[in-house]
Amino acid sequence: MKGVMLYPIESSAMTHLGYDEAGQVLYILFDGGRLYAYKAIPKTVFEALKEATSKGQFFQQQIRGQYSFERVRAKQKQ
Repeated sequence: MKGVMLYPIESSAMTHLGYDEAGQVLYILFDGGRLYAYKAIPKTVFEALKEATSKGQFFQQQIRGQYSFERVRAKQKQ
């Protein structure tokens, strides 16, 4: 995740997105503070997610269950 910027987005389920083009890793920060890294995501999929009217629906239909992922961190303590 080093060097990858997370950008705020408008979504009811996600708060930020980031993308490592060299490694094809999509980072999604979900509402509640859970950060996940989705692997082998083509840039076209990342761009489509950014532009989707419903990012949650796009995620459910095009990403979830189709790409491997790992939890990067849990919710931050406040």
